[in-house]
Amino acid sequence: MSGVPRVEAADRALLGTADRNAAWLGGAFVIVLLTQQLRVPGTSVPVASVATGVVLVVLVLRGARFKSLTAVLLCVILATYATAVTLLGAIRATNSGAVEVLISIPFVWSVVAFAPILDMTGVSQERLRAIVKYTLLFVCGLGYVQFFVQIYGGGYVGLREVVPTDWLLPGYVNTSGFGSSGMLPGLLRGNGMVFLEPSYAGQFYALGALLFLSAGSIWSIPMVAMVLLTGSGTGFLVLAAGVLVGLFAYNRRSWLILIAIAASSYFALAGLRLGDAMFDRTSELSNSESSGSIRFVAPYQHLSQFWGDFDVHAIFGLGSGGSGFYAGLADTKANYSFLPSAIIDFGVVGVILAAVILYRICRLEIDLGSRVGLVLIVLVMSGGFSTPMISATVLVLVAGLSPDCVFDRLGGPGMERGHRPFYGAAGRTDVRREPAARLAWRH
Repeated sequence: MSGVPRVEAADRALLGTADRNAAWLGGAFVIVLLTQQLRVPGTSVPVASVATGVVLVVLVLRGARFKSLTAVLLCVILATYATAVTLLGAIRATNSGAVEVLISIPFVWSVVAFAPILDMTGVSQERLRAIVKYTLLFVCGLGYVQFFVQIYGGGYVGLREVVPTDWLLPGYVNTSGFGSSGMLPGLLRGNGMVFLEPSYAGQFYALGALLFLSAGSIWSIPMVAMVLLTGSGTGFLVLAAGVLVGLFAYNRRSWLILIAIAASSYFALAGLRLGDAMFDRTSELSNSESSGSIRFVAPYQHLSQFWGDFDVHAIFGLGSGGSGFYAGLADTKANYSFLPSAIIDFGVVGVILAAVILYRICRLEIDLGSRVGLVLIVLVMSGGFSTPMISATVLVLVAGLSPDCVFDRLGGPGMERGHRPFYGAAGRTDVRREPAARLAWRH
């Protein structure tokens, strides 16, 4: 009997540490998302990169330690690669003034960054899902504030109107209108986030909608509405891929919810006369200035030139955000999707990492349709896994789909076989209900 109080005290101490670490991770998500388009003045180092690194250092100083050998080896390999890319970028920038190269530690570690963080912090999958969901809901609230300000006569506010140019990353894009007649005056393609370019806004809203929908939450409705209000074609494609996942993963009640949301979205598009702008992408592909061409045609046309122009960098990449600089050289906007971004930013290593991620998704113990949907989400998004927030959100979505997820491969207890977390509460895990034996791995 004497051992029981000690076990309970150990559990309480462990839960308190997990709570504090969860708070740190929540703050990190907010900071990383709000600083996506900012850099340290006088350098090309993204503020989000610095903020994420600071949070990791703080977690280590607070006693968080890796307990999985896989996580340790992964971080050592990626840290070595990041250092090599940084040094090569510095040499290239010093010896040649013709091409400006981002000299920053790349986000390549973020491909699986938040799985090792789970291993370090003891934060459960359920808590991480909550952190990501409510961070995106917070951002959605900011979007609605800006949207209604514009409707009631306020001007469009972008980062150029808020912060000095020295703080903006090169290639920052945030246009303020469709340029089409008949649109509502407040309905702007760049509306919704002053700190993200339009397609990023739609992507985050779409991923947030899928996460809330997977939990059966009514908050998925305003998230879907914001995808429509931003007018992001990419966001709508992510939603469509998520619906494909849901058709195979949801139960019958969730099917009805999906159908209702899809139908209401269609009528909302028709009522706002956005159908052509969202679905007719054919003409866009022939227009070099269109988002469809910038995302799906131009990057692949420029890849052969990239391999010919950048000898060493074809192997190691240009570093995080390098695709933005290369897009400028190719006289187009920086809005590359996942695969070309991975190749240009991270070179051959990026291709390997992309293949590993896609292979990992295809090996999940979920229905084929769900796997196809997840692969489509990854391939469509701007930059894919090259930013920590998108990486974390998609990995959390994967964790909710299958017990055989990337988190379990790094030493965590995971969920018991047979649970279907996407169904809602029946599949959730709560760290407060786990016995001491299942929590011991986190010590």
